[in-house]
Amino acid sequence: MIIPDLSDKNASQVVHWTEATFGTEWVMASSFSIEDNVLLDLVVAAGIKPKVFFLDTGRLHEETYAAVDKIRSRYDFDLKIYHPDPQDLTALLEHDSYTSIFDSKMQRRACCRVRKVIPLRKALSEAKA
Repeated sequence: MIIPDLSDKNASQVVHWTEATFGTEWVMASSFSIEDNVLLDLVVAAGIKPKVFFLDTGRLHEETYAAVDKIRSRYDFDLKIYHPDPQDLTALLEHDSYTSIFDSKMQRRACCRVRKVIPLRKALSEAKA
């Protein structure tokens, strides 16, 4: 599909174009940051019940989980949470320590692969748009 130039459209128009084009088959990624919450608010204000996915790496701050709970209680949306594969995580932690990400770039990449990249690939592979 070729996506048209939407640069002259406001956020609400883009949201409506997305819904008109993809129906209920599109998903939003969210880290529940302020920016992501603004986008979620725009979508909900447009009368759309979005599908949202979130990557729980297992190393998030308590404030992130509190934000997720607060936003879930405020808005009506479908949330799917993706976690690292338990076997991959076990293998990573048996090989490296919990703090090894601070030791080398290679160890940070291995951690990000298990905690972020693989779950993100899974989430995207399940999404149609």
